[in-house]
Formats: sequence, structure tokens, C-alpha cells
Amino acid sequence: MKNKVTHCRQQWAVGHGFFHTARVDVGGRVYRYVYDCGSTGQGVLANQRANEFLNVEKLYGADRPDIHMLVISHFHSDHVNGVPNLFLLFNVRRLVIPYLATDAQIIALAHFASLGPDAWSRFHLLVTDPRAWVDAQNGEGNTEIVQVHGDEGDDAPQEESAPPPFEDGNGFSLGSPHLSKQPWIDCPGAPVQISDTAPVAIFNAKRSVWTFRFYVQDRPTLENLIIADLLNKLRCTSRGDLLKNLNEQAWIQSNWETIRGCVKAQAPKEQNKTTLCMFSGPKPNHTLRETRLSFLPHALRYPWMSARNIGWLGTGDAELADAGRYQSFENHYAGFIEKTLTLSIPHHGSVENYHPKLARIGRAHVITASAGDAKHPAPAVCLHIQSECGNPLVVTREGWTQLFECFDMEFSN
Repeated sequence: MKNKVTHCRQQWAVGHGFFHTARVDVGGRVYRYVYDCGSTGQGVLANQRANEFLNVEKLYGADRPDIHMLVISHFHSDHVNGVPNLFLLFNVRRLVIPYLATDAQIIALAHFASLGPDAWSRFHLLVTDPRAWVDAQNGEGNTEIVQVHGDEGDDAPQEESAPPPFEDGNGFSLGSPHLSKQPWIDCPGAPVQISDTAPVAIFNAKRSVWTFRFYVQDRPTLENLIIADLLNKLRCTSRGDLLKNLNEQAWIQSNWETIRGCVKAQAPKEQNKTTLCMFSGPKPNHTLRETRLSFLPHALRYPWMSARNIGWLGTGDAELADAGRYQSFENHYAGFIEKTLTLSIPHHGSVENYHPKLARIGRAHVITASAGDAKHPAPAVCLHIQSECGNPLVVTREGWTQLFECFDMEFSN
């Protein structure tokens, strides 16, 4: 028996930020996921695009649709300041975030504090107590929180397969028997932790039809830069003392300008310690029937595509310029890179995050940036991608630059 899968994904025009949405329709069951939602400033443009996303989904018949998986790549304002609006507009069933150890929490809190007390007030609990932050957004406590941590070693093997979810075998599975036996809506307590090698999949009738693959890039040397400066300038006696202060509103009010100076002193290279990357794509037993792509500045046609190589790979602000870090990324995604069609270039096309081998992954290379920004994307990055495989697809603030991709597939039970 043939079953139909339709996958549509969109890179929204938010300028120097990121907002990626997708839907996977498996025989009439619709699953939505989002990777980041933010833009520069106060997130006005990200909120506008989120409203547009809602209006599109309402056309499918749901007044308040579900987002089955909302992924945050890292805790920078231009990637998260639209997230509260998503909680207002949608039922967010699952929030997936990178696990942050103490040093990573300090750096994330320092980032938000450097933007001023208002930004810190909006997001500090997301960093230190995501359960409390999420419950404050929706007031219902029905969002499961999943923290993804990096596995030991760059070449840690991926687990073979996820267990089927729920009683009827339909829905998301995150590689945990506990999460697979009951809907997440029934277990909204403390965050659940999984490894970035855990198999994550969408199931239909107990069969995996769509797969996800996370990767956590952690930079253990970063604390020697920002944290040392913070400890010195703010006269904190220890990391614990610094973390405690970064959670106190009155202290932030008095010290945020000093914090901003410490953070800016490390720009642009050293502001993010932990990034969560994500691959999304079909299982290899699908047959591609039809493809629809739209990126208005360019006519996109991929006649050579099969369902094996239409995956999407988001890299957040991963620092991949370093050869060792890039190799760890490539090792982790062995078996997935060749399945990738569309790759988001890390950190808005910054040369400090770019490795030349990225141009060999997939055929569509997406960069989100504001038009006229001299640094993002870096001209050298654009020219290198162009020389390797054609023009990068630069998605700016203008709606006509948005990238839309849609694929119709069939698979057999």
C-alpha cells in the first residue's frame, strides 16, 4: 500500500535573524516544526512573520495549530525574540533546546544582560529555568521541554532507531522509551535530557517515515575569554557568585553596561558557547513524486533530485571555520550530509564561522542577513559558494527573498 508524504518548508524573511518553519503531512496527519524565531532589535519582524505563518496554517483548518517541535539553536536575541509570540499564537507541544552547563548559562545570561534589563528580564529564565519560563508563556504546563547534550567523543555512534511512539504508533519519538509510550502533553514536568545521538523520528503506523538528527557544538575554551573578563570587571569571587548575580534583577540594573562592554570586547568571534544544529529529512524508502520550489530572485530546478537527498540542515551560529570543529561536525553528520539539499550557512554568512567544505554540502545554500550589511554575509563567503556551486540564496528582510520548498513523496508500508 502506497502512502503519501508532503513536506513543505519555508525560510522566512527576517533579515539578520532566523525563522525556519516546516510541516510534514503523513497520510493526513500534520506535524509542524520550527527552528529558531528571531530578528534584530525587539523582534518586530520575527513577530510579523510568525503571524503570517499562523495565517497560512489557518488555511488548513486550525484556528490555533500545534507546533509539535520548536527548536532553539542557541540563546541569542536574534534567534529567540520571536519565540514568545509563537507561544501566544500556537500550541507548542515540545521545546527542544541545547543543554547548558554553568559556563554556558553565564555566557547566555551575559548576552541578554548586555542588551539591557528588558531583554534580560524577558529571557533569563529561559536560560536557567526553562520550565518556569515556558509555563509563564502559556500558563498551561503542557509543553514538554527536551534538553539536548553532546555525546562523549566526536565519533559517537548514532543509536539504530527510535522506538515507535504511543499506542497507535503515530507521532514523534525522541529515542526514549518514556517519551515514546505516552504523549508529551501528559508529562510536562522537569526537562528531559537526551543525547545528540538519540534517534528522533516521525512515525506512521509504527514505521519511521521522517528523521531528525541533532548536533551540539560546545566550545570549552570560551569561558577563558568572556568569563574571565566578567569575573575581573564585576569583582565576582567565583563562577557560582557570578551566576547568582546574573539572576538578580537589581544587580543587572546596576551592572548591565559593564557586562555589555565585556561581551562586545569578544565580538564577533566569541559570543556563543553552545549551538544546536539539526538535520531534517525523509527515510530513504520514499519515492519522490513532485517538487515545488520558490525563491523569487532565482529560478530553482533540481531535476536530479530523489527523496534520498532533499534534507535540510540548520547550523545556527556554529563555529565551523576551525578545521577540527568542522571535522567533528562532519563526523557527526556522516550519512546525513549526502542526504542534504538545503544548508543554512552559519552565523549569517560570517567568515569567522565558515569552512570551505560547507559549500560541498547540498545544492541550496541559504544565508539570512540584512541587505546592505557589510559583514553579513561576508563577500568572501558568497564568492566561495558561488565558485563552488552557484549563487547562495540570501534571505533578507524583504518578503520576496523568502525561500519556499515543497516535496510530494510516496512510501510503502
